This record gives sequence, C-alpha cells and structure tokens, in this order.
Amino acid sequence: MRKRYFLVLSAVFFMVFIFFSCGKENKTTTPSPVQEPTVFLSATITPSITPSFTQEMTYETATETVTDTQTPTVSPSQELTKTYSPTVTETLEEVFTATATMTHTETSSPDSSYTSTKTATDTPVYTYTASPSITPTFTATPTRTYDVSVFRGSASIAPENFVAYTAGNTLEINYTAGDLGWAGPTPLYGTLKITMPSGWSSPSLVMTDPGYFHVVLPAGGQLVGKEVSGRSLYVKIADLPANIGVITVRYGDKTFGGPGAYAGDPGTYGIIIEMAEEGESTYPIDTYPSVYLIPPTPTVTATNTPIVGEGSVTVVPEFFTRETAGNTLMLVYTAGMNRWAPDPGGTIIISIPETWSPPSAEETFSGYFYASASDGATVLEMREQGTDMIIRVADLPANTGTITITYGFKGAGGPGAYIGAEGAYVLTTRVDHKGSDVYEIAESPVVYVIPPTATASPTSTSTMTHTHSPTISPTHSITQTHSITPTWSVSP
Repeated sequence: MRKRYFLVLSAVFFMVFIFFSCGKENKTTTPSPVQEPTVFLSATITPSITPSFTQEMTYETATETVTDTQTPTVSPSQELTKTYSPTVTETLEEVFTATATMTHTETSSPDSSYTSTKTATDTPVYTYTASPSITPTFTATPTRTYDVSVFRGSASIAPENFVAYTAGNTLEINYTAGDLGWAGPTPLYGTLKITMPSGWSSPSLVMTDPGYFHVVLPAGGQLVGKEVSGRSLYVKIADLPANIGVITVRYGDKTFGGPGAYAGDPGTYGIIIEMAEEGESTYPIDTYPSVYLIPPTPTVTATNTPIVGEGSVTVVPEFFTRETAGNTLMLVYTAGMNRWAPDPGGTIIISIPETWSPPSAEETFSGYFYASASDGATVLEMREQGTDMIIRVADLPANTGTITITYGFKGAGGPGAYIGAEGAYVLTTRVDHKGSDVYEIAESPVVYVIPPTATASPTSTSTMTHTHSPTISPTHSITQTHSITPTWSVSP
C-alpha cells in the first residue's frame, strides 16, 4: 500500500513540474538591471480519503410455505407423513468500494508574494460486487392421510318419523363398525360423534334433562367416556370389534327420569355421524340416516264412551275342582232394558277357558252345551267357534226374559266337561239384542277352580279275639212266708 501511495505522489509531482515549466510566457525585453525574483516552491500534499462503505441489499427472498393438507390415499391405515420442503432465501449483497482521493495543493512563494494554488482531485471509482447467498430452510410438515377405500361403518335410527313441535321424544341411533376394529385397550380408544338437528334439545349428560343420552354396547367394546359440545355428542369406545361391533345411543332417554327430547320445525333432517377408529379426529361415514318431522295436525279430543252389552249372567256352581271330568256348568242370562228382535234375533256369546273341554254341538262330546229360553222366546241357533258358545234367540222379553245355557250337558248322553288347571276364570260374555254386533256386558261371570280337598272315609274292621271269660248268672229266689202277729188293744 505504501508503494502505491509513493508512485501516486511521484506522478502528481511530475505533472505539476511539467505544468509550470511549459506554461511560462517568453517575452523580449530590453535588458535592464532588474532584480529577478527568487521562486521558492513548497509543495503541500494533503491526502484526502473518502470513507468507503459496504451496503448490503437484499434483492429477492423466495420462501416456500407448506401448509397442513389432508390428502386421500389408498392405504390400509392412517399414516403420519413428514414432508421436507426447502425454503430458499437468496440474498444479493451490493458492495461499494470507494478509492482514496489524493488532493495536491502547490503554493508558490516568490519575493513578490505571488501565490498560485492548484488542486488536483481524483474521481472515486465505485465497484459493485453482488454476492448471492442461498440458505436452504427445511420445514417438517405432518400430513394426515385418510384411506377412502376402507368401509367406516353404517348407522340407522328408530323411529324415522316424529311430530314437529312435540316433547317427550326418544330417538335410538345404532352405529355398526366397519372394516377396522377400534383402538384399545384404554388409554387407547376411538370416537363416535353425532350431531343433532338445529331446534332439537341439546345433548346433555344430566339424566333429568330432555337431551340426555344413554349408551349401550350390545356386541362388545368398552365405554371410555361421553362428552357434549353444542349440538354434538361424543362417545369414546375402546376395543369395538370390526364389522359386528354396535354402539346404541338413546337420545332423549327417559330411563332415569328424563322428560324426553323436544323436536323442532317440520322437515327432513340428516343425523350427521362421524367416527374415528383411534383418537378424536373424526371423519364422516358414507351415508347419514334421516329423520322426518311431520307437521302437526289439528287435535281432536275423543271422548271414550264404551258401548256395553245389556243384561247380566249368573253361574251355578261357582267352584270346581281342578283337573276333573264329568262337570256341568249352568249359566243363566237375564235380558236388559230392550226386547230382543224377532228377526234376525239377538245374539249371546260366552267364551270358555282354553284348558276346559272345547264347546261342542255334538251331544256325546264332553263340551256339549244346550240352551233354552223363557217367556215364549225362541232359540234360533246354537253353534261353537273355537272356545265360544254362540246362541241366537228371538223375541226375548226385556228385563225378565232369560236364556239358560248348560255347558257339559249330560241329558243327551254326554260325559260332562273336563275342567283344567286351578285359577280364577272370567267367562267373557258378549251380547247384541238386535243382531250380531256383540259387546261385552258390564260384569262377566267368574268361576273358580280350586285344588282337591282331603277326604276322610270310615273303615270297618272285624277282628276275631278268643277270650276266656267266666259267666256269672244271677239267681233270684222268692220265698213266701206267712207270719201271724197277735195284736191287743187296751181301751180306757
């Protein structure tokens, strides 16, 4: 560096010397005795250094940003893929190099005090140097893959219809697992997410709330937990078997005192169901079940006025012994407030218990029955149908007319009816006084079948015993005795 400055200074000094040597003007004058000035040259070299600086300028920065993307792939399971995406940063550095400026000042000091100043200034030269700097940056981005080829399960609901704007509803949702079993045992588990329609009762974990839901696992698995968030409910299950595992969710459950769920506006609503075989990042199943809310209709309040058949029935006897044969039962019907029609007549039907002999129109059968009517009424028909005895009668007087029905009738050679197991049996009786549209009377008769009672029968037993007993025979003797007794009387 010193050698460089020396050369520069020598060149400048040489140039100044030439300048002054060639620049003096020659004049022809008449010599005269003058005194020549003595020139003293003093050179003052002032080095002036312009500060150099380096400026770094970033011209371009290229940055690649990789976001979290769920990419469907065909693979047998969910995988965590790390993707390395380089971020390239290009930096252009501009370097300015300023050269030193040498300022040369020459001062001439003659006797006449004439001073000449010359300044030489060098122009700085700037050199631009671009230094690109590339810095690779690696960013690890997790990418969650979802296998769309795997069957994720199905769901059904019951019932599929509700009346809109009603409370007290219970909806049963059944989810059946797909091709993959759920994670387990705990702390590993899978998640089922169900979102209820807007306007319905919010899902709740409180048993007495309208939206309370109960979970049942009929085909295996372990209930790990339940959770609610807004209109969604979450069920966490471990070890749910593939294909056969079932999760039953009863939304609006009333088992523990809840009132049942409220259903909102009319329309068709999809019950959104999502699941995850492991963890809580759920995905929707292929098909959602739907529920239809029927618009409410005007309510008609019906008053239940039962139609009661007329008349009454008595039975004789009221008690039978169980599992016995040869029995006869007499039923006497007394007409009600209306006279029975002459044509086609009125009808009475009496039902016999199934464990008894079935009613029969055959005289020789154990269940044969016979009917007769009072007060000139006419029996038009007697027939059996299953366990029913059907009798049709014409012109039965009101209030006083009677129909006597003998079940197990023996007068035509029948053996009598068989009575089965013990218990109290209602012989349902239905009547129509003007046709065959029969209605049960107010009080059908009751017959009681009881266990048999113990019986005591006297038994005569003859036993021959040989005993030696002396016989004492009393003897009566009568002896007549005649006694004469003299009597004296003394009189004063």
